[in-house]
Amino acid sequence: MQTSFHRIKLAIAASAVALLGLAMAACGSSESTGTSSAGGDSSKTLQVAFNSGLATIDPAFACDRSEYTVIRALYDQLVQSKPAADSKSGADVEPMLAKSWKTSKDGTTTTFELRDDVKFASGNPVTADDVVFSLNRGIDKEACANYVITAGLPDNFQSVKKLGPTTVQVVQKKPDPLFMESIASRASSIIDSKLLKQHGGLSAKGDDWLASHGAGSGAYTLDTYRPDSEINLTATPDYWQGEQANSGVSIKIVTDPTTLETLTKSGQSNLVLGLTPKTARQLEDSGTKIASDPSQFTTYFGMNNTKPPLDNVKVRQALAAVVPAKAISDQFGYGFSAPFVGPIPPAMDYYPDLPLPEPDVEKGKQLIEESGVSNPSFQVDIENGESTHADIATVLQDAFKQIGVDMQIKTLGSASFTDRVYNFKSDSYIIDDGPTINDPGYFLGYLVRCGDAFNWAPYCNKSVDQKLEQARFSLSSEERAELYRQVSDQVISDAPYVSIWAKDNIVALPGGTTGYQYYTDQIPRLNAIGAG
Repeated sequence: MQTSFHRIKLAIAASAVALLGLAMAACGSSESTGTSSAGGDSSKTLQVAFNSGLATIDPAFACDRSEYTVIRALYDQLVQSKPAADSKSGADVEPMLAKSWKTSKDGTTTTFELRDDVKFASGNPVTADDVVFSLNRGIDKEACANYVITAGLPDNFQSVKKLGPTTVQVVQKKPDPLFMESIASRASSIIDSKLLKQHGGLSAKGDDWLASHGAGSGAYTLDTYRPDSEINLTATPDYWQGEQANSGVSIKIVTDPTTLETLTKSGQSNLVLGLTPKTARQLEDSGTKIASDPSQFTTYFGMNNTKPPLDNVKVRQALAAVVPAKAISDQFGYGFSAPFVGPIPPAMDYYPDLPLPEPDVEKGKQLIEESGVSNPSFQVDIENGESTHADIATVLQDAFKQIGVDMQIKTLGSASFTDRVYNFKSDSYIIDDGPTINDPGYFLGYLVRCGDAFNWAPYCNKSVDQKLEQARFSLSSEERAELYRQVSDQVISDAPYVSIWAKDNIVALPGGTTGYQYYTDQIPRLNAIGAG
């Protein structure tokens, strides 16, 4: 995967006071649970607050939930996932732009028949040419969408071709149980190819244009795009899937946690993403509606396996031995987290449910002695604004001191943090991460597979890769469970990462918000949410 990682995230620098001033112009209130039905006043604008800005709204390059949320609003896909409450698995999809599909007996070929009555915002009809263009572009750009569309198996994708004006065929070398889920993802959004060609097409000029413009057939069109402060969307008239629950969406970017809390308390936002567990608990205790759902997203401590002293497995094992995961969760999770051990989180299929070890200082000291490293010292990188990560780093720092290891904490701006972690410059780091497709094969395929661009350790164990490959295509759930347990055991032993906790997906719904439902990709469907 040859992606330009500096494009994935940008440093978001905005005045908290100015942002609050922007927010004060909004009005709205809400009330809902995680599974409320659509309703509310569709003439009202939905007020939304994100805790981080956007780098791009190009479906091929987007890598962040804030970006995904806007893309879901602007674009349609061939198929769509159901809400978690209505779905047995993420592969449980229903028609969207594709009104039907057929899969060959061997599972390698899927033929989609498109609706013939959908138009892009430009007025151009959605055709098979647009589908072929969009899927191939997402794969060929070799950025985040490449991994998502192919579900981590780009070599398994053989062809995407047009069979007729409304017929598209996708051929894979081997049948992949994650295929339909990947086609339902925001990475597989269908782009108005005629419009994009007018603005540079597949060139860098086209990429730059699509990074800040919409070219979809979705429930909204883009009015204002200021990725570090505000984004405004207008509901598409006569949207083919039905009337939206609001007249438009106003998104404010609020990077300051205190300002975000104030905005939520005041009820000036109907949907708030990015609250810390502490803030969410305080708000819920004071009467604000909080929707929380166990998720596959985790917080972990990553160690660069190529930089001393963390290139020494004994040092990494020593650090893992003294991490007080349960105490961290008890102190900073506020009931919205679950500590666990290994790479597979509890909300994911094939979670092996391994016992969480107690911190063992004597074992840690012994491993440091066995490592042969004298006075080990390294730096942990923390992203500015991630206050919970800073708290966790302080606890780890104290734990490591007990075994004679000095860890310095370095807080970095978004751009510097991203550059250091994504380009393998960090000694270690604390980060939130998780897959949009809730499957261990997909997740571990980038977290621990040798050479993957998103394996930031970078960790490599060929036996792990072999087991992952075997599990991915196995038709036996028992075999897959056993293989993923073996992978978990090996990764725990090699200790490239230490899982801190699995964090609930937390969304604040102040006032009378209606229609919010949880999806396993953690992207709210804005067209179903009413301002109350």
